[in-house]
Amino acid sequence: MIEISLSEDYEPVSKENPFNLEYTPLKHQYQTYRALQDNQIVMNLHNTGTGKTLASLLYLFDLQEIGGNVLFIAPTNELIHQHARDIKGFITENDLKFNVINVDAGLLEQLTSQARRNGDKLHRLLSNPLEFAKELDLEFTDRSYPFVFVTNPDIFYYALYFQYNRIDRRNLCQDFAALFSYIVIDEFHYYNSKQFANFLFFFALSKGFGYFAEDRRICLLSATPAQYVINYLEELDLKMEIIDLEGDQEKKLQTLTKAKAEIVAGDLDEEIDLVEDKITDYLHQGLEGVIIGNSLSRINRAFAQIEWPDKERITGPQSRRARQEANKKQLILATPTVDIGYNFDKENKNRQNIDFAVVEAKSVDELLQRIGRAGRVLGKEIQNQPSKLLILVDDNSYSVLADELEKNKEYGRKEFAKLLVKLNTPPQKKEFVQYINSYALLESFYPLYEMYCAMPDEIKDYIEELFNLLQEIFSGTKSFRKLLAIMSKFKHHERVCEGEEELSLQDCQDFSYWFDNRTYPDDVIEEYAENSGFQKSVMDFIRQEYAVKKSLFNFRDSFNGPRAVVYDPQDILASDEVTSYDLLHVIRNYKYDLYSSRQQFKEATGSDLKGDFYLQVRDFRSEKMRLSYRLKSPYGLDKQSFEEKLCNRPLALSGLELVSDSALKSEITNYFKEEYIPMLIMTNNLTSNLYGAVKNSAIYPVKIEMIFPDYDSEEYYVILGTAAFLVYPELRGAIYAAENQKEEPEIII
Repeated sequence: MIEISLSEDYEPVSKENPFNLEYTPLKHQYQTYRALQDNQIVMNLHNTGTGKTLASLLYLFDLQEIGGNVLFIAPTNELIHQHARDIKGFITENDLKFNVINVDAGLLEQLTSQARRNGDKLHRLLSNPLEFAKELDLEFTDRSYPFVFVTNPDIFYYALYFQYNRIDRRNLCQDFAALFSYIVIDEFHYYNSKQFANFLFFFALSKGFGYFAEDRRICLLSATPAQYVINYLEELDLKMEIIDLEGDQEKKLQTLTKAKAEIVAGDLDEEIDLVEDKITDYLHQGLEGVIIGNSLSRINRAFAQIEWPDKERITGPQSRRARQEANKKQLILATPTVDIGYNFDKENKNRQNIDFAVVEAKSVDELLQRIGRAGRVLGKEIQNQPSKLLILVDDNSYSVLADELEKNKEYGRKEFAKLLVKLNTPPQKKEFVQYINSYALLESFYPLYEMYCAMPDEIKDYIEELFNLLQEIFSGTKSFRKLLAIMSKFKHHERVCEGEEELSLQDCQDFSYWFDNRTYPDDVIEEYAENSGFQKSVMDFIRQEYAVKKSLFNFRDSFNGPRAVVYDPQDILASDEVTSYDLLHVIRNYKYDLYSSRQQFKEATGSDLKGDFYLQVRDFRSEKMRLSYRLKSPYGLDKQSFEEKLCNRPLALSGLELVSDSALKSEITNYFKEEYIPMLIMTNNLTSNLYGAVKNSAIYPVKIEMIFPDYDSEEYYVILGTAAFLVYPELRGAIYAAENQKEEPEIII
């Protein structure tokens, strides 16, 4: 065990308080406000728990004068509600006139309106919030006031990228492109390179369409941004200021207490006895704390083992009510759900809300963010009670830290952070930056294509000018005309798959060229097209081509497993008697009984929750169930042809079968069979390259067994879902070397 201490931390106070706030703002908060007056993009990089949200809200004083609307984007629905509550409080305290509207997909579904489509409801809400004043409990209803619209990035993405119903797409893109004078994006470091590229597209659109010239402002809140993020933002050539950490100032406010930190090699399962001994001692002293783990199953096992009555969990399967109850408990056990801006609110506590923290950490960012959850004393009466930290890291990281850290030394917080970054210990998470200069331009071209088709000919040049800007930012190589043709074919494939158009001779030629590496005279293709077997193969090919491109147009991963509705009377998975969660997680980690139908489940439990499967959790599994996949080679391809045509590139295939080392019901094993799943299957000579490409990331290869026509089989490793598009660009060089190509393979689209 490594034992060190961490010093208190402070933030300088602003010399000015022009808004007559109850508390003088911190210097970085006032700097953010002043920077927004003179810059188009402002990024605040101050530490978690130092008031970045308040820093972004000070600009509302200026916006009220011009009546500008605000878009506030938070990455999780839990955080949406937290921010909406805080923003309402700020507006009330400072006598501002903004309505606050917080919206997620569930709330949209519940809104009553003449409109049935969620997209139409969203458009009506943005056009006239007063139509929903009672349902949304709007404070100002005597006239149309500006509003703060708090939502998640998924709704923002689906609107901006034309992913809603065809009738609503154009209206919603226009709404999100034009309605907001000020956009705040919280936890900006949370997003991966694909998601960052989506925001980058919005910033470029704002520039290209003149919204920055109309005084649009962007505020990005991020404690730990990657350097590539700042580099790409600078490519926009906009006025930008970064509010970074500063040195000592004359007047400061304490934000963190001293901390006694102990560092151990292992995870929660391996060190549960040590963890239980430590925290039981702390709890008997009357301290309150949190355990933050990377694994839901490890958190649930710890919850079951630690014998302390006043405890609760904050995890994915928990209901909002259960999560709110958790804040009242002496001990909280949490998954990374709490990493994203979560506040552990404790009522009437005059010292830090969290006295101790036990944290697993796989990266530098995780470690620094999580230890910053304990000892927060900004605005607290008592600030001199040290916090306690137990940090669990992997064996390699422990060895490095054991060599580099001086035992029992007190490190400054910034000194400690700089040392970890320098040592890259625990290693920084993998950033799949190559996506930005490979697929980002294609993904962004979809909304450009929709706009281009809708615009009169005389103003189509605006779209080409915006494309030129994006091409420069994303380092794209394909021309506007080339991408126009690709997108036109994609839309044709969409209409064919939806039964709105017939297969064309060109579709048949495309399949023949892909399958046989040659084209045929039209009369030969026409003869082939009359064959039902050939037609089926062409249709499968079109569905495959459509599905792989369609999977790009999702903000989060397009591969989602079935949803299980779970009866859990023993509180093994969650504290609610009935909850819902990912089926694959449940069957991997818990013993269960499957109900035959929703009706049987309802009769047994009284619950009307909807899901794909219904089951009861009985206990933890002693060992995780091992899951893999099986697939028959499509089009009757033998092994050599399969590897040449379908390996080492993103594609989408149907027929996927789930396989396990334990018996599974056929309805589970066959769940994915009808769906076209995006994937990247790597030939076995590139397995080590694949593992190198995903090292230190949350993307994991899984085994897939391919069954060939002669009943021969071969095991490969596969990346499932949209993640295939993140991983493939990182492997292009290795694929080039392995296949002895003269140049790196083209990005497959």
